[in-house]
Amino acid sequence: MRERKDTLVPIANSAIAQILRAISPPTTLVHVGWGNGMGDLTQWTQWQVPNAFVIEAEERKAEASQAQALALAQTLELSNKPWQTIRATLSAQNAEQTYHLASNPTESGLLPPDSLQHAWPHLQAVATQTVTTRSLDELWPDITLRWPVAQSAGNIWFIIDCLPAADVLSGGCTVLQAAHVVCARSLLANRVLLSEQMRSAGWIEVGWVESQHPAFGHAWFTRDTALALGNAAKRHAQLEAERDAITKAKEAETAAMNQALAERDALAQAKTELTSQLDALEKAIADSRAQLGINTQAQTDLKGQLSAITQAQVELQSELQETSKRHEQLKTERDALAKAKEAETSAKNKALAERDELGRAKAIALQERDASINAKEKDLFELTQRHEKEISRYQEQVVQEKKSRTDLQRQFDQTMGKVASHQLELQSLHSKLESQNSASTQLAHRTAELAQLQVQLLEAQKRQMLMNDALLKSEAQIELIKDLCLREPGI
Repeated sequence: MRERKDTLVPIANSAIAQILRAISPPTTLVHVGWGNGMGDLTQWTQWQVPNAFVIEAEERKAEASQAQALALAQTLELSNKPWQTIRATLSAQNAEQTYHLASNPTESGLLPPDSLQHAWPHLQAVATQTVTTRSLDELWPDITLRWPVAQSAGNIWFIIDCLPAADVLSGGCTVLQAAHVVCARSLLANRVLLSEQMRSAGWIEVGWVESQHPAFGHAWFTRDTALALGNAAKRHAQLEAERDAITKAKEAETAAMNQALAERDALAQAKTELTSQLDALEKAIADSRAQLGINTQAQTDLKGQLSAITQAQVELQSELQETSKRHEQLKTERDALAKAKEAETSAKNKALAERDELGRAKAIALQERDASINAKEKDLFELTQRHEKEISRYQEQVVQEKKSRTDLQRQFDQTMGKVASHQLELQSLHSKLESQNSASTQLAHRTAELAQLQVQLLEAQKRQMLMNDALLKSEAQIELIKDLCLREPGI
């Protein structure tokens, strides 16, 4: 009976491996814990996997793995070794730990032999040594550097043929997100804990094969596609909610921008009216200057007032030019804000197109899942991987859109502050304009007074001329009287 069981163990492992191989043919395989190279899980050495790696902690076992690879390459007349060997001790994290060399070499590792005596009563520690352990995530870049340039990861398999496999898998959380098949050696007593650990990471146990010793076995895991699709549906709903929120925010920003444009047009109209009033004032001042021709005290006073008015006009013109410059600056900022909004709209439309494309791909995959179980598993794996990549890229675009929206909101707030300041300045200019209108009224009164003075001056000039004529006549009579009085007798 024992002999029959020993025969069935490798057959069961081989059957599960062949089924999973048909569903997800491995293009990258990592075997941790080579041992003597004679275990039930080394059948993959006959599959000619494009990227195969053996990770072994002990130097002697690593050298044996390299020798077997070289021998197989010579037998099959291969140009390269069918697998590469990396010497490393894997654990949950990078640390200094104790490595135990057991009396049974297959049980050497980080797990103390005392913890396995319930299964191997005579198992003892032969020696110990301190090693530097590495996590699977930290070792993964060293593995990818050995891939040929033209090849990619494809379907990734992990075979963890050592104890404790749960620690090794917990140190590869990132790498396992891209994997397709995992086989892990475990104590029967720890099987439930290992299954729970893998289930929480999105994996489902598809088979358990008891080893030749009933206390040990190998658990086979594949991706839990139902869970992955459920998570994808939740992410899809979340992305739709975010899209609706972005749409509402965009509508609010559009309304705010339209209001800003309306205020800008109102400012432009006010500027036009102010310019017309200023032109009328300049014309009135020019007419007043043309009428000033007499250098009197009143004219001097009026010139002083005109000088003050002219100075006020220059200041008003300067302020108007400054207002025009600020208006142009506000217009430039408005154009920049409009361009940013167009860029945001373009990015959002692109993201929506990618989301629709993702939805169509998902619908096609769901329709084809009833074709056959083998095609269903393959399509589900490919759909899940593509879906995760698309969602990751869309999330990055959403983050960029949120950042762009925050920048636009900040620019808009600054623009609104400038518009408020500009409105206050316009109110000040209106006040000054009213003061200027009062000065124009005073100028009209002064002009009327000047006209009266001119009439009085003309009348005084006429009286002066009459007095001059009378004086000339009197002087002529006096001269005549002098001539008559001084004339000699007898002449």
